[in-house]
Amino acid sequence: MVVDFALDEKFIKTEVVDSKDKDYLKAMDLFAKCRQFLFNFIRKWNECKTTQELVQLARKRANSAVSANVSSVNLLEPGYVEDLSFRDSTGNLRLASSDSNLPLRELKDIPLSQISIPLPKNYHWELEFNDDGIPVIVKDMLDHKGNTHPDIGSIIAYALSCKSYYRKKKQLREYLCDQGEPLTLRNVACENASGLHSSPKDSNANIEIEFDDSRAHYYVKIYFAEHFDLLRKAIFIDGEDQFIRSLGSSSSWFPEGGKSGASFFRTSDERFIFKQMSSIELDCFRKCAPNYFDYIYTAVTEKKLTALCKIYGVYQVAYRNKQDNQEFKMDLLVMEFLFYRRKVKQLWDLKGSLRNRYASPKASAPVLLDENLVQDLWGNQIYIHTHSKAALNQAMANDSHFLTSLDIMDYSLLAGISEDTDEVMIGIVDYMRTFTLDKKLESFIKTALPTPNLPTIVSPAAYCRRFCEAIDVYFPFSPDQWTELNNSSS
Repeated sequence: MVVDFALDEKFIKTEVVDSKDKDYLKAMDLFAKCRQFLFNFIRKWNECKTTQELVQLARKRANSAVSANVSSVNLLEPGYVEDLSFRDSTGNLRLASSDSNLPLRELKDIPLSQISIPLPKNYHWELEFNDDGIPVIVKDMLDHKGNTHPDIGSIIAYALSCKSYYRKKKQLREYLCDQGEPLTLRNVACENASGLHSSPKDSNANIEIEFDDSRAHYYVKIYFAEHFDLLRKAIFIDGEDQFIRSLGSSSSWFPEGGKSGASFFRTSDERFIFKQMSSIELDCFRKCAPNYFDYIYTAVTEKKLTALCKIYGVYQVAYRNKQDNQEFKMDLLVMEFLFYRRKVKQLWDLKGSLRNRYASPKASAPVLLDENLVQDLWGNQIYIHTHSKAALNQAMANDSHFLTSLDIMDYSLLAGISEDTDEVMIGIVDYMRTFTLDKKLESFIKTALPTPNLPTIVSPAAYCRRFCEAIDVYFPFSPDQWTELNNSSS
């Protein structure tokens, strides 16, 4: 069988096509559906031993709609089925649907040869697409040893695109409305006496999706499904479809400077990062989620300055391989990649502390820390414009005081310098840690040690104050023609 795809010239050219190009996306969706249709057809073919069995199968499916508006009989060679069919008024070949019109005795019973499936074996083609959504293919990743591991992003993307998710999200929306809980991020929770928002019960806010094929079983819990859906509509201008497309392909990622031991993954388009969450971090987010939604939504709608690295979703993913019983369960958050489509020539992770905050600059791609920056202030000073300085200080004040109100500390400012434009790109990361008993004990012990610098872990209020003061020193403004006048007037 020869299939000829007539492609538009834009897809034949060698230059890269914009991943958001509508024609390109439409072509890729159609291509994915064609590949799945080919997989299903060959699988059905291989289940049949003879032509008699194949015709019996075709007759059962003759009146059902088939993908891409092609009936299953059209894929059989005309010589085999011409006498088993009739042509309708339009001249199209149709399989006879009644026994009287299907002279099976005249068909020679010929053994069928098995057909190998010419598709990637690490793709789960058995998982059906949502006809009304984006065709997402769940994939397995191959490591350098040839071992397979589930593609976390494709599992989450499939869950967000399947019919079950849309149905459960509709039910959740109706339930929240019946309970009198408004579906706006700003009013998603009411303040209580402590100043924290009351978090909705998990059973009311989360959606659980399960799906499987002959090789694996998958489970995805989507935390605060409706709230994150509303948040993405407010902050992600490319829309939900593009979000799902980005998540649809990911791989393991090993960022420089990571010490937590958490697993990281990054989407193939390098737009989003998956970070494994500890149970403490997950509990922290579940308590603070309503405040986070309200804060980010307010910042976007009222144009308030913030440098918090945006979180686009929190998920629990479980997987079991039916062939070797390999299984795992992991909680993850999906956040923006600060340096999407940017080349970074220098990167810093800054906490405002000078205690054990030095990294070797001899690494291949070093992430430098506070001590590195302070020691090289004269040789490598980072100056910013006066208006940028004011915006930076305002954003640091807004974010650090917000995190302090939630009893959160130990966050960092990730700062990178663009190789092309020399712009400084910043974002506050790792802000999912409250001042729990273990952190209080760690702070107490380190404070008792004889050292001139305070430990990294201090109370949220002290951390906020030290953090803002340090960032103010790390990034001085660049003098201009108005600097002397401003100083004189003050």
